[in-house]
Amino acid sequence: MDIFTEAAILVHYQNVLVLLALFLAGVILFERKKAYAQAGIMALIISLAMQTYFNAARPCAELASLVPCPTEAGFPSVHAALAAVFLMGSVGSKWFFVAAPLALVIAYSRIYLGVHTPGQILAGMALGITVYLLNWLHMREKK
Repeated sequence: MDIFTEAAILVHYQNVLVLLALFLAGVILFERKKAYAQAGIMALIISLAMQTYFNAARPCAELASLVPCPTEAGFPSVHAALAAVFLMGSVGSKWFFVAAPLALVIAYSRIYLGVHTPGQILAGMALGITVYLLNWLHMREKK
C-alpha cells in the first residue's frame, strides 16, 4: 500500500481528530481568525443539514471502496466543505502554500477512497467557499 493510501485511510478513521486539529491550527495560524472560525462552524452545520435533507447515497453503497462505507448520506461532502473553509482561511497568510495543497488533498482523498463522488466533493468545496466569503463580507460590512 502506498503512502497516500495509508494517509487517506488514517484521515478517514481519525476524521474527527484530523478535522479538529486543522480547525484549531487555522484559528491559531490564520490572520482572519474570527471569520475562519465562524465559517468553519457554519459550514459544518449547513453541510450536515444538507446531508440529512438530500439523503444522497455514497458511491461506496454500490461500488467497492478502500474503507468501510460511512452510513451518513454523501451530499455534500463535509470534509470538502471544511477543507474549503481551511483553504479560504489561509488566503493572505504565510501558511497558504501549506494549507491550500493540504485542503485539496483532503478533498481528493474522499474520492480516492470511494466514499464520495466528484460532484459531492465539488458541492462541499463550493459550500465551504461560499460560506467563508459570505461570512467575511458580512464581517467587513460591520466594521
